[in-house]
Amino acid sequence: MISKNITLFEHQKLYYSELNILPADKLVVSIEKLNSSSQIEYFELHRNFLKATEYVGVFIFEDWSIQVLPKIDFDGNADAEMGTSKHNIAANSASENLISMLSYIYNLSIPSSGMAGLSFERNNWFELLIFMFSTSLRDSIKKGMFREYTLIDNEMQFLRGRWLLSRQLIEKPQVKHKFLIAYDEYSLDNPLNRILKYVVYQMSFFTKNKQTENILKDILDWFSEVQLIQDVSSINLEQFVFTRINRHYEALFNLGVMFLNNRVFTMSSGKIKAFALMFDMNLLFEKFLYAFISKHNKKVFPDIWDQLEIKYQSRVMYVVTPKKWTLKRHFAIKC
Repeated sequence: MISKNITLFEHQKLYYSELNILPADKLVVSIEKLNSSSQIEYFELHRNFLKATEYVGVFIFEDWSIQVLPKIDFDGNADAEMGTSKHNIAANSASENLISMLSYIYNLSIPSSGMAGLSFERNNWFELLIFMFSTSLRDSIKKGMFREYTLIDNEMQFLRGRWLLSRQLIEKPQVKHKFLIAYDEYSLDNPLNRILKYVVYQMSFFTKNKQTENILKDILDWFSEVQLIQDVSSINLEQFVFTRINRHYEALFNLGVMFLNNRVFTMSSGKIKAFALMFDMNLLFEKFLYAFISKHNKKVFPDIWDQLEIKYQSRVMYVVTPKKWTLKRHFAIKC
């Protein structure tokens, strides 16, 4: 029986005959629609085969799952035949390295038990990512759920907080048995928890691991008082402000934003038909270099470069030393 869980590496080919499908199969049609809707060629589609591009990540359609890994494995052999021991070892290695890269870029915390806890699926980086998010969020919630004061506008039969008399006279002059009031409530239903719940809800559709699925269900139960928002497009996630009180949720928030910003999907009859979480490996590697060098610059560069300043902006990385260079899509070190 042909496995529907496929692992490719960057720029590798996969012949349709290996999947026992035809070029007009609905899997191929779905990939074509995803390419078209996003205006990005995640996979090259040819007459007899499909080919991974520089985009790495996962594509899910019905019971098919195709993950594309970067060639950053240090064990096994990425070019070995699919399903062989050497290929699986390479997939394990590349998956863990990809997670490590993302942890640097998005300032994520990898729990010591994170990789081992899902050891039987270590070659599935998407499951690792969801597992890492769910277990970290669960552990944070157990330490205490985040609450903050939220301004509530409401009509009540008794006074509480501030009576919005002028507004009530203008908007609802006919209401005489209730008060239009505003008050602060120390609530779980706040913007941070709403975003986290939305991410948990979205991830619950895609995990196939029972352990992870149960953790996500528990979190949704704990968030029962939190409103489930339908969309985050109107929220400026990049300018979300953290304080001393909620700082320990920042890494989880970053992981959630990464998931939301890089997902692509097509809909049919109100349901997600196909889903992809993909990254341009060229840009991802640049961001990783920037994050790694920024974090370890004291160890990487000699003491005489103690005033080194590193900036990353869009697709241009600036390395500023006594002599200035501007390099597009490259990282340069002057010895």
